[in-house]
Amino acid sequence: WFDANDGSSIDVYYYGSRPKPYRGSSGQRLSADVFAPGLDPDGGDGQGYAFLDTPPTEKTIQLNKGAGRYRIKVWSYWGAVGVYGLKLISSDPSPPVYMTCVESFQITNNGSKSFSNLTGMDVIASIGTTTMTRLTETLSETPGPNEWSKSLPATTTVDGILINNDVYEKGILNTDELLELRVKLVGYTSESGTITVVLPNGVSSTKTFDLLCNN
Repeated sequence: WFDANDGSSIDVYYYGSRPKPYRGSSGQRLSADVFAPGLDPDGGDGQGYAFLDTPPTEKTIQLNKGAGRYRIKVWSYWGAVGVYGLKLISSDPSPPVYMTCVESFQITNNGSKSFSNLTGMDVIASIGTTTMTRLTETLSETPGPNEWSKSLPATTTVDGILINNDVYEKGILNTDELLELRVKLVGYTSESGTITVVLPNGVSSTKTFDLLCNN
C-alpha cells in the first residue's frame, strides 16, 4: 500500500522470474490489481480499478479515486507462479513515513488488586473514528478473527531492556506486572487505531498503534 493525493499518478514496473507468457497453454497468468482508498482487496471488493498483467510490463496509472491509501494486490488463479517484483515511481512523492507493526501490546496492572484469572476483562478495538469492536477471548496463543489472547511472560522487553516480569506468585498478574496481549481484527486493512483494555477491577489502559502485524 501507499498514500497518494487525488490526481497524482504512479509509474509501475512489474517484473517476473520467468518470461512471458504467464497465461494460456504455455504459462500461467499473474495479475496485479490497484484498489482505490477505502476498498479492501481481501474483503470481497472484486477487482481493482486498474491492473497489470503478464510481467515483465510497465504502466502509468492515474490515482484519480480520491486522496488516501491505495493498495496493490498481486494474485493468480494458479497459486504460486514464481518470484515477482513491483517498482513504483510517484509523480507526487510524499515524505517517507516509517512505521513498525505491533506484534503484541504490553498491559500493566496499575491497580492494587492481583488477578489469578482475567474473566470479565474487556478488550475493545477502535479503527479510525467510527469503528469500535469488542473482541472475544481465546485460549489459543494465536487469536482468530476479532479475538484476543494473552500471556504472562516470565521476562519481557521494555524500551529495549530485558526485565523480569512474572516473579512473585507465578501465573498471577500482580501490581506493576505486564500482560502481553495479541489481537486479530476482521477486515483490517493497515489502518491506525487504539486498543482499550479494561481489567476486571475497572482499571483501564489504552494503547495506540499505526500498524498491526499478522492481521
